[in-house]
Amino acid sequence: MEPGKIIETLRKRESIRFFDRRPIPAPVLRDILESARLAPSAKNLQPYRFIVLFRDEWSEEFDDFMYRPGFKDAPVAVVVLAKDEDSYHRPVDHHPYAWVDASIAVTEMISAATAYGVGACWIVYLDAPRLKSVLDIPEDWDVVGIIPMGYPARGPLSGTKRKRRSFDDMFMNGRFGISLTEEEFMEKARRMESGTPDGRQDDDTD
Repeated sequence: MEPGKIIETLRKRESIRFFDRRPIPAPVLRDILESARLAPSAKNLQPYRFIVLFRDEWSEEFDDFMYRPGFKDAPVAVVVLAKDEDSYHRPVDHHPYAWVDASIAVTEMISAATAYGVGACWIVYLDAPRLKSVLDIPEDWDVVGIIPMGYPARGPLSGTKRKRRSFDDMFMNGRFGISLTEEEFMEKARRMESGTPDGRQDDDTD
């Protein structure tokens, strides 16, 4: 994919809460799941798993977790699991990275879905202990969320309408609390692009 196409795809992503009942073609769904399998994880430990449920197969008990009427029309849902014990732990404070790694995989999956025009939504409002019981999930696995997927009921993906923080508010300049404006960033990036941090070309070339 051309670099410009990647950001164009990301700008089309939006959380879809109403789906039509069209099935997702098998090769498309396979690619979406494959994107999660290929996702990076700390030390490549891959401390996550995914339970795939098709609408015509899931139980009435699972249907309760599709708490919005529109979610119930999604042709497929993916339950995302993470296991701290299997993940990388930061040496200094032993902080586990299972949820971080699982979130990266989900983001890759939703981005791939967006590229195919398939909508998705990340459900985190759920009763995790009950879901574990319904799907026979072992106690040492955490439920990260449920991702219903399908084609948007109201037409093609067009991007979220929800406001995002500004560039200045999102990025900091070298240390916490110092705002990095877009103008300052572009100046620094152009200096880097020109060859050296202060903008001078390296003379040690032959």
